Amino acid sequence: MPVRSDLRNVAIVAHVDHGKTTLVDSMLRQSGAFSAHQHVDERVMDSGDLEREKGITILAKNTAVRYTGPAAIAAGEAAGITINVIDTPGHADFGGEVERGLSMVDGVVLLVDASEGPLPQTRFVLRKALAAKLPVILVVNKVDRPDSRISEVVAEATDLLLGLASDLTDEVPDLDLDAILDVPVVYASAKAGRASMEQPADGALPDGEDLEPLFATILATIPAPEYTEGAPLQAHVTNLDASPFLGRLALLRIFNGTLTKGQTVAWARHDGSLQNVKITELLETKALERVPTQSAGPGDIVAVAGIADITIGETLTDADDPRPLPQTRFVLRKALEADLPVILVVNKVDRPDAQIDEVVAATEELFLDLDAKDHQLEFPVYYAIGRDGRAGIHPDELADDLTPLLDGILDAVPAPVHDPEHPLQAQIGNLDASPYLGRLGISKITHGTLRRGDQVMWVKRDGTETKAKV
Repeated sequence: MPVRSDLRNVAIVAHVDHGKTTLVDSMLRQSGAFSAHQHVDERVMDSGDLEREKGITILAKNTAVRYTGPAAIAAGEAAGITINVIDTPGHADFGGEVERGLSMVDGVVLLVDASEGPLPQTRFVLRKALAAKLPVILVVNKVDRPDSRISEVVAEATDLLLGLASDLTDEVPDLDLDAILDVPVVYASAKAGRASMEQPADGALPDGEDLEPLFATILATIPAPEYTEGAPLQAHVTNLDASPFLGRLALLRIFNGTLTKGQTVAWARHDGSLQNVKITELLETKALERVPTQSAGPGDIVAVAGIADITIGETLTDADDPRPLPQTRFVLRKALEADLPVILVVNKVDRPDAQIDEVVAATEELFLDLDAKDHQLEFPVYYAIGRDGRAGIHPDELADDLTPLLDGILDAVPAPVHDPEHPLQAQIGNLDASPYLGRLGISKITHGTLRRGDQVMWVKRDGTETKAKV
């Protein structure tokens, strides 16, 4: 299978304040992204106000490091290798962001403090990475701290990896334990911009003069993106952003084919429909900035404009040979794990080539393959012609409207338990952005009532509280 040898996509997994932003800063500086006199904000990857304040990354984002050092030359890429660094959230509350961030990469850097070692925030994301069979690089940062305990931290990180691998035995039976035992270890001081493969004494700087050992390890450990030669375009939307000039931006990773500015592509939506749309703008990341580009290929992480209603999880594919990326399995697995009720709707039953019984049987097999519980296998089935607004409990006896399906939803899906007299509690489950309103928190209200203009208490991850106005 061909690969993009000039590209690597890697996520950084780290606890708050373990130095991931400082490390990326140093990688950018040593790759020549900034001129000697250019002013660079601290915490370059923490772009939101909350993120800058507390060092908490919420939205998975990427920074592009153009590396042209000795390891790139040795790999046959004298012109340089682009390393897309994805900064993922580390909290279970942002699990969806974690999943999408990891779907963009081919490996992870586990960054731990040489004194504190791996902490709970690290565990959640690392488990997701191992479940996805992503190779891991362990970077022990801040080795020059006076209270560093390097050997113990390496042992703790190794124990964590093995413990998580053991927990995943049933879920991922073919997990490569030997590879986990052979995880490469890089010792670093991100603040000093130095790294080494040799363990320094506690409190001492690495013997390397720069981050070359880290760059070399990334190139050697993280595989280049693979793709299928001649395959049509397949690009997965992993996140959203907004521009005051371009409107909604879809952030995506291209898995196959080529995407060009001005191209007409098929937009594969969540409801199964396909719609031809035009890419009015195509943006790539260079260091910290999104800049216009004419084309992008397999493995590239880019942003596109021109599709106002596009959303996370959808696919851009070839207009003449549309092949949407699968998303049903992933979403269904999450629903079953949460024990949410599932309703199967078989749509387009009037198609001449409809294979209705086979579709229902394949869905049952999918449930079994996902280890559904006995009660989950008894899901209700409805049949529909969505474009005509008709549905029923039998494919040959559809109602003139969607009443049977709507009644089925009311019967199967429980109403939210909500006490309006209880003090307000609202959980932020996702984020969006508006060119007019800025960042938007997508929230589910579990108790109480929220009104425009209300003064509320914003409880942050570190336990601190701040008053805010809606």
